[in-house]
Amino acid sequence: MAYLPQFISPKSEQPLLGMLLLGGVFMLMTFGVFTVYGFVSSIFSELLVHSKKVSTAIQKIFAGSFAALGLKLAFSERG
Repeated sequence: MAYLPQFISPKSEQPLLGMLLLGGVFMLMTFGVFTVYGFVSSIFSELLVHSKKVSTAIQKIFAGSFAALGLKLAFSERG
């Protein structure tokens, strides 16, 4: 809320109305962006879930990262 007053003219007759209008526009824009994010992530999710190659690659990446973390832990010094 601290950044909103700088966009409202000090000479405005109804600064609260201006702040509510700017807040509403911001909320509508945010809703639109998150709606697009949701649709795009849904499409990518469907592609990733139904792809055997991608599923295998993800499993190998996770296995490798857990093995690397295990080796790091095994060779770390206490202290």
